[in-house]
Amino acid sequence: MFTQGADISDSTLQQVYKNQDELKEMWKDDNYEKNIKKITRAVKETQGLVMSYNGELIDASFFAISNGYTENSEDYWTTSLPYLRSVPSPWDTKAPDFVKTKTFPVKEIESRLGVKISNEINVERTSSDRVSTIIISGKKLTGAEFREALGLRSTDFSLKLNGSDVQVTTRGYGHGVGMSQYGANSMASEGKNFKEILGYYYKGIKIEDIKSNQGYNKLVVRNGN
Repeated sequence: MFTQGADISDSTLQQVYKNQDELKEMWKDDNYEKNIKKITRAVKETQGLVMSYNGELIDASFFAISNGYTENSEDYWTTSLPYLRSVPSPWDTKAPDFVKTKTFPVKEIESRLGVKISNEINVERTSSDRVSTIIISGKKLTGAEFREALGLRSTDFSLKLNGSDVQVTTRGYGHGVGMSQYGANSMASEGKNFKEILGYYYKGIKIEDIKSNQGYNKLVVRNGN
């Protein structure tokens, strides 16, 4: 839900916010005190810090799990941003739900996409092996359009016709642009600090106190759905 006057929300559009009671319930079988201390320390250590590129706040997009690489911004959206470049994120391939398969009736896909399913399916992929375009019976869709129409986990997908059904297998979860949350957590587990992690996923950025530059444009944070 958006809060009037706020730049971000507590929905999945940016990141889901949970209050103290919700966290206690979520961690009732875990170590709540240990977890909340870790979160509090992270907030204090990064308080007032922002990421910038050439004097402007960055679009700090992030997502859950990559397919092993992050995606160049222009390969999912339309704008090429120099700090949102594809980088290896090999940790993600070990995520427990890295590969998922979803089955759709052919008629459902035809209805959602406005096409007639046949063996005439041609796919082009980006440098990170995600689908950039897919042509089905002459109709061309971007990988993002196909993903959104079917509610898929990512644009790294493959199709298999099986009688009256279509099996769609995806790798990773999210648009793939920016920081992988699974990868970032894995890097932290290896002893990397937040500056090293952010500098890895957001190329050429500066991490500085927001008070040092009051001329920043509005902060943009875009998550991985």
